[in-house]
Amino acid sequence: WGRLQKKLELIVGSRYFSRGIMIAILINTLSMGIEYHEQPDELTDILEISNMVFTSLFSLEMLLKLLALGLFGYIKNPYNGFDSIIVIISVWEIVGEAEGGLS
Repeated sequence: WGRLQKKLELIVGSRYFSRGIMIAILINTLSMGIEYHEQPDELTDILEISNMVFTSLFSLEMLLKLLALGLFGYIKNPYNGFDSIIVIISVWEIVGEAEGGLS
């Protein structure tokens, strides 16, 4: 397990991983910004799929960092704490929508 964890540490600590996540955040932000009232159903469908894809990607990022750094290493960085809250809320939103609403 130690060797795998070290490899994961190298991956999540690399600038390519960070840049890839930053690009995903930028694209996700842009996709959220194009929503508007009374938009076509096709756009709504595309944006919902986009949201699921990005939430899955950010969940994977969180999982890889947790595996690489361990729980305490992960939460040592305040950005990771913030990211995990956003990921949990996003997953909760998707699950709630799949079950017919969050009310």
